[in-house]
Amino acid sequence: MPTCQTRGLCLAVLFFQVVGVCRAALGSGHFTADFVAAYAPLVYLHPEETFLPSSIDFGLEFEQVLFNNTLALSSSGGHQPSPLNDSNLNFQAISNARNSYLTTQQALGCDTCQNPAFLRGLDPTSSSVPVYAIVIQRDDNTTSIYYWTFYPFNLGKDVGLCFNNLPEALLGSLASKVTSALSKVFGSSSGSSSPSITVNGPDATLFGVSSQATGKCQGFQQFIGNHVGDWEHVEVKFDTRTSPPTPESVRLSQHDGGQIFDWGDPKLGLHNGTHPIAFSANGSHALYASTGIHQYTNMTILDTIVGLTDSAGQGKAWDTSEEIVLATWRSDFNYSGDQSWLAWPGYWGDQASGCDSNPITALIQKASHECPLSSGLQGPAYYMGPNIN
Repeated sequence: MPTCQTRGLCLAVLFFQVVGVCRAALGSGHFTADFVAAYAPLVYLHPEETFLPSSIDFGLEFEQVLFNNTLALSSSGGHQPSPLNDSNLNFQAISNARNSYLTTQQALGCDTCQNPAFLRGLDPTSSSVPVYAIVIQRDDNTTSIYYWTFYPFNLGKDVGLCFNNLPEALLGSLASKVTSALSKVFGSSSGSSSPSITVNGPDATLFGVSSQATGKCQGFQQFIGNHVGDWEHVEVKFDTRTSPPTPESVRLSQHDGGQIFDWGDPKLGLHNGTHPIAFSANGSHALYASTGIHQYTNMTILDTIVGLTDSAGQGKAWDTSEEIVLATWRSDFNYSGDQSWLAWPGYWGDQASGCDSNPITALIQKASHECPLSSGLQGPAYYMGPNIN
């Protein structure tokens, strides 16, 4: 096999089902390994980040697939492969795989615990951590490169229903009446105007402390949103009517949504003129174009009440162009070999646990669509299949 000249791109050779030079053409012929590397993002991890990225194989080694809470069987009825890896993950019948969960072999310890050491991932500045670059031809004039990053774990947040922060625009003078009524019903803690009551249930407390973005918060709090397995991506969209293709826009993934920037937008930094700069939020890994506190974009009601936020900072610089695993999207999902993981439609983490433990915390969970331990995400097979946008 020939030697790649671009750093880290030898992994990309494994994804080319051709024999010859490592700059094998993709898509329209312009999307070579070097071209894809030229637009790979520069990701800054948060200075306090403890849950780092990794390769998918790094996580799969410590996981097993559960279907209906039991070990999943292969499509032929045999035992699942062990250890799992990128070549054997797609071992199930497709109908079962859709409802299967990659689950840690070692128990987490509790719904908000993070016991297995592998969940901390790897330092991409000193270890081999790839970005998974997938080329999709959207139409005759447009092609996108999705740069997917994988993290073994997503750290949740303390989330509360802050009765005193219900906006006047929604309730007007009722806001103070609601807070007053709740205080009368639940009582007040000594020396504080916050409600005080014993709440039974894991990690559920009443509080009267500063919330993340809205100051004094009077209401209920619960730590929610932990989940095993986390996928984020940067999408660079190209106009293929030019030669070479011209970058048009960049999309940064953020929870269930994201932000789109026109190429050249001064709000989005570029490293060396072509590499989008993204800042990974502490714990959640959502990608932002700047450091600082960012409000969630996918929980409008909860944002308004709580001020749910991400914190992005300029810590370690992860140059994703140094190690790229490259593939071309297949709408028939007919992947094989070390691309087989792309066809697995299951969940990349443990099944949700600790949900709706009592009526109070159930309000928080329903508002946020999260549990103390939320289910793992579905990966590129889901987001780039019928749900591609």
